[in-house]
Amino acid sequence: MKCSLIISTFNRPDALELTLKSILHQSILPNEILIADDGSDEKTKLIIDKYIASSPVKIIHCWHEDKGFRLAKIRNRALLKAEYEYIIQIDGDVILHRDFIKHHLFFSKKGYFSRGSRVELTKSATDFILKNNNIPSFYETSQFENYKISNGKSSGFMRYLLRLLRKPSNGVLGCNMAYYLSDAKKINGFNNNFEGWGAEDDDFSTRLINSGVKMQTIKFGAILYHLWHKIASRDQFDVNMKLLEQVKSSQTTYCKNGMNQI
Repeated sequence: MKCSLIISTFNRPDALELTLKSILHQSILPNEILIADDGSDEKTKLIIDKYIASSPVKIIHCWHEDKGFRLAKIRNRALLKAEYEYIIQIDGDVILHRDFIKHHLFFSKKGYFSRGSRVELTKSATDFILKNNNIPSFYETSQFENYKISNGKSSGFMRYLLRLLRKPSNGVLGCNMAYYLSDAKKINGFNNNFEGWGAEDDDFSTRLINSGVKMQTIKFGAILYHLWHKIASRDQFDVNMKLLEQVKSSQTTYCKNGMNQI
């Protein structure tokens, strides 16, 4: 199956470069990379242009002006440019396990969207990685003392565990999810009314579920390592949560201010 990989980013070029490096080291490459850039400055553009020039995979830079946190809207811009039916969505401050794309494709199934696995890195581990500007071997966990890692090695037992995939989960990870583009279009993508940090991914996944698409969690697979960052402003969180509660209570599937308004 062919897939489009969407990366969201904002003014963190050092982290984005590590993300791109880890993508290009994948055991199975995505068929295209779309960078959903929420208004980053020239430093991010320089990194992206560097990889556009050298990547064996087509990279498309989707950008809009910085008018605050508008993640939902920039993801919609990327979705509109996506060429392939299966979408894998990540943030631009993660390092992908080598089999990340492989696992997402292996477990893709019509009627489902997927949540992958995340390992949160400490500030000290993140500082070390960024300073070296290189992808570490996460199998050598002795380099870092303050976090646990599920390494996803392909032993017979691990392969068995991976096949126990389709179990329910209580939450979505916007930084590590995959879905069919046709399902996203059916619900009109992300709701552009969500501005400021919080709940735009939950709204998207709730409307997918309301439309009949089931959620599955990839246990011990599709692992990414999330670089530490400061907590984003929560100024709009209460407003966004009210929007989310309305979607849940009304069983809404289609948002009016979505992909069709870009």
